[in-house]
Amino acid sequence: GTGLISGFLLAVFFIGLQGTKYIPVDPSFTYTAIIAAAIQASIAEELLIRGYLLSYLRKYECNLIFSIMFQALIFAFLHYSLYLNNWIALLIIFLNGATAGYLTWKNNNLVSAFALHIVFNLMAAGWWWAKV
Repeated sequence: GTGLISGFLLAVFFIGLQGTKYIPVDPSFTYTAIIAAAIQASIAEELLIRGYLLSYLRKYECNLIFSIMFQALIFAFLHYSLYLNNWIALLIIFLNGATAGYLTWKNNNLVSAFALHIVFNLMAAGWWWAKV
């Protein structure tokens, strides 16, 4: 999400500034960078969507089902640009957001939502890497 995009933009900036001669091509570095990006993006998105938005909705006593579905819809919307023509992927992201919202409410913390999101992003990164 947002963290991954900002990291990508910084990388493009520094590559443009310094060229590619300083970029390691060691595969273990590439795997580590992908895993780190998946984890960092997961944590940033969970803090924003579940940590801030869901807690805000619940603080002002919005209906639980509405709160969970609304934050899941916003979560899916944030990923829309990545999956413009793939409605099944967006549905899966929406369901993942709803599940993470429910787990956050049920456990009253973000730990399970972090875990779910990190596993989901790592699976998506593995699927992407297999296609490359």
